[in-house]
Amino acid sequence: MTIKFDLRPEQFRVEEATSFSPLRVMVLSLVAVFFVFSVAFLGLGLFKLHALRAQQAEYIPRVRALNRQAKELKQELSRLKEAVAEREETLEMVKGELPSLEFFGAVEGSLPGTVWLRKVSLSSGKASLSGYAFSEGDVVVFSNALNESSVVKGVGMPDTNSSSWHGKRVVQFSLSCTLASFVEAAEGAAEGGDERGR
Repeated sequence: MTIKFDLRPEQFRVEEATSFSPLRVMVLSLVAVFFVFSVAFLGLGLFKLHALRAQQAEYIPRVRALNRQAKELKQELSRLKEAVAEREETLEMVKGELPSLEFFGAVEGSLPGTVWLRKVSLSSGKASLSGYAFSEGDVVVFSNALNESSVVKGVGMPDTNSSSWHGKRVVQFSLSCTLASFVEAAEGAAEGGDERGR
């Protein structure tokens, strides 16, 4: 046990006990406030850090799933672009070839037994036909039947000459046609079907 005695005179002891330093109190108060705010901010920062880490852990699987979906969508988009390019190429080919095929079908359907063709040529929406018939009336019948086809836009006036074939008198003819486009031929076929339905 330690016992301490203050042997100073009483006036000094009273002064020391009652001494008050406002500067010391202010500094101690500021240190205490700084410590309290530092602890509060540290706690708030740790709380926010924990919340952000929880959000990050929640978003990481979503981001990975979205990256996988983006990769799959990119592959699918590439595949669809290739498919569209193939279909456009096929459609262009059909648009180019279908009127020709339709025209040959129309010629075959319009050709009477008294007319036969020697030559048919097609080029960029036009067709030229030449052949023989027993009479000019047969050429007119063929021309009119061809003109009624949906694939033919118009038939020019036939050019006819008298000729002989295997000792028989025949008419040699040539005529030109303007072909309808793919869309016009389809519309014409639809209108013809409507009229027949009525």
